[in-house]
Amino acid sequence: MRAILATSVILSALLSTASATWSFGGCQSPNTKSSFDVDQYIGSWYEAARDSKIIFEYGDCVQARYDWKSDTVVRVRNSQVNPKTGNIDAVDGSATCKDNGICKVGFFLFRNGDYRVVDTDYTNYAVVYGCSSYFFGLFKSENVWILSRAKNIDPTVLSNAETIITTELPEYALSNLYYTDHSASCIYKTY
Repeated sequence: MRAILATSVILSALLSTASATWSFGGCQSPNTKSSFDVDQYIGSWYEAARDSKIIFEYGDCVQARYDWKSDTVVRVRNSQVNPKTGNIDAVDGSATCKDNGICKVGFFLFRNGDYRVVDTDYTNYAVVYGCSSYFFGLFKSENVWILSRAKNIDPTVLSNAETIITTELPEYALSNLYYTDHSASCIYKTY
């Protein structure tokens, strides 16, 4: 019993420094976008909000660009302005998606990351959830994004997206979100 308790304490300490919202229990199972249409989803999206603990997303002016890499693979191009240098940091990856909005996204050595389109209207917003479960569902690492086709999301659209998160991901606290800045000084990567 002591070994389990000690292991739990050590894991909790380690996980508290990692890059997502960590909590006990398995991943949530939100409904995802039925009849998901990748053709309507591709294009430019701007990050309106993200989980505040994602360490690989640390800047503002965050943009995602999706286009076809092949008949079945989507090219993913993410960029953000580095707050320390003022330069654009960018990374390219790829994704495969099913018609139920469940995608697998990979960057560099990180393959098959969970990317679930919980809901989107394709023209204004998308709510995305990613989760990894560890130690047979004892811990989970969750990420949530609100994406917008507009650099500055309409407040009504944002409120709707937050309601979707609250409804579909009841264990996720909206207070974990960081609202991304897209001020007039933002610069964006052109492809």
